[in-house]
Amino acid sequence: MNIIFSRIAWHPKYDGKYPVPYTGADWQEKEDNEYGEWLNFKKFKGHYYGYATANKWKIDLTNFGSKQKDGFVDNITIVWVAPDPNGGSKIVGWYKNATVYSELQTRPDPLTYSYFFKAKIKDCTLLPEEHRTFNFNKKFRYLWYKDIDLKIKENVINYLDSSDDYTDFYDPAEVDFKDKEGKKILKTHIKTERSIKLIKEFKKSLISFECSVCGFDFEKTYGSIGKDFIEAHHKKPVSSFKSSQEVSTKDLVAVCSNCHRMLHRQTPPITIRELKTKIK
Repeated sequence: MNIIFSRIAWHPKYDGKYPVPYTGADWQEKEDNEYGEWLNFKKFKGHYYGYATANKWKIDLTNFGSKQKDGFVDNITIVWVAPDPNGGSKIVGWYKNATVYSELQTRPDPLTYSYFFKAKIKDCTLLPEEHRTFNFNKKFRYLWYKDIDLKIKENVINYLDSSDDYTDFYDPAEVDFKDKEGKKILKTHIKTERSIKLIKEFKKSLISFECSVCGFDFEKTYGSIGKDFIEAHHKKPVSSFKSSQEVSTKDLVAVCSNCHRMLHRQTPPITIRELKTKIK
């Protein structure tokens, strides 16, 4: 796998909406300026157009077995790394199977700014801020694609492979809000990497993707976009764990989004049987 690590500013969504990204230097928001990476995850006709700063505004394509005169190379993985406002640097997202251009290109109207990378939306992942847990300790400026440390590359590839479909089963009911000095921070109860692997196995074990409470089937209602979609509910709430505990697929239940919220309407959560009774 050919990889380019790209250092960009930190932003919740990179979709062109405020707040503007923090600068990488002093973490101050510049209210009168905008940034190219601000649109790195702005959907446009099935693609994302990714901006990054490059040394002398050129990317050396010969590092990927292509000739510089070709102007572009395909099937490159772009890993976006940003300085975390709380310290350190984190992987915030990635493009897979991306096209990389040797020089800046102009984004199609009505998008603004330039780009080096183009990828299909289906091949891209943007992590919510609370899921940005991979500490990227290697210091680099702009782009890093020459002489990449093989151990770092291996660890990152494994992380991307284990995290690609985290959105399929993200459990918004299993979160905890903490308040510190007036700033709300969203914390997950389970380490993200472990829960993703667990949910993947849970998904593989399902015979049906109907809700265990009400029988709702996303695919029957929404068509292809609802295929294989369901949420995972913990029979025993993670918030009740006094310390790290092993959780297996047998500890999870497939439920639709509505029933999932209703199960968590009280503390401790309502049981599956109780909610079924309420529906009847």
